Amino acid sequence: MIHTIIKYLLISITLFFCSCHKPKTDIITPAKQLIERQIGERAQSIHFEYIEPSDGKDIFEVIASDGRLTLRGSSSVAICYAFHTYMKEACKSMKTWSGEHITSVMPWPDYELYEQVSPYELRYFLNVCTFGYTTPYWDWERWEKEIDRMALYGVNMPLATVASEAIAERVWLRMGLNKEEIREFFTAPAHLPWHRMGNLNKWDGPLSDAWQQNQIALQHQILTRMRELGMQQVSCRKDSCRNIPTHNSGTCGGVVLMKSTTPMYCHRIHLFSKR
Repeated sequence: MIHTIIKYLLISITLFFCSCHKPKTDIITPAKQLIERQIGERAQSIHFEYIEPSDGKDIFEVIASDGRLTLRGSSSVAICYAFHTYMKEACKSMKTWSGEHITSVMPWPDYELYEQVSPYELRYFLNVCTFGYTTPYWDWERWEKEIDRMALYGVNMPLATVASEAIAERVWLRMGLNKEEIREFFTAPAHLPWHRMGNLNKWDGPLSDAWQQNQIALQHQILTRMRELGMQQVSCRKDSCRNIPTHNSGTCGGVVLMKSTTPMYCHRIHLFSKR
């Protein structure tokens, strides 16, 4: 009887400690899928392991020996960064914004890199102007590549402002403006960052219903992928909550900027966040 009790006690303790060393969400699958998009079926030969963060900061390790490659990390992004580091240092391969060079090295070259801790808990990427020029015309295939590169370079807090105008339109409609007034206020897609900053209106606009709907669908895909990878995206833009279209809004000017200390501003922040 005593032996049975001790047996079950040891099993319980083992299960407890095992559960303590498991992440709350599956970090392996998103990282493996991303790596498969880079090197195809070769990703099946890689072993993935979870390790605990170091004082709240990401940590990763790479161990390659006798043709066996193991990537360890505290998050999906940490594992992706471990893979990128290994490919760059051991395989002389790189994937950048201007091109890529991926070599097919088999078996995996020997390499060791232990306990690499990020000095930063959050690694931010992109700015308001990035979403102008040609970026507004990116489709999901292009955005998927961009998010992959973010993870490979260790980004875990990207800016994600696609569909901001569609959300602004929903809020303004609820506040009593009509669609014609709102649509006339927006610029063409390439100029939207400067419109969002309050220094350009109407130019080459308006935006169409199809554009607004496609941007919402695209943003859902973007946010879903970022969240799968454990990224903390920044989506709500305070400038959208401050800018108010008026009957006198000209091409350059005529925008009412609401003070961030007013109750109405806080109400608009709430409405934008919900949508």
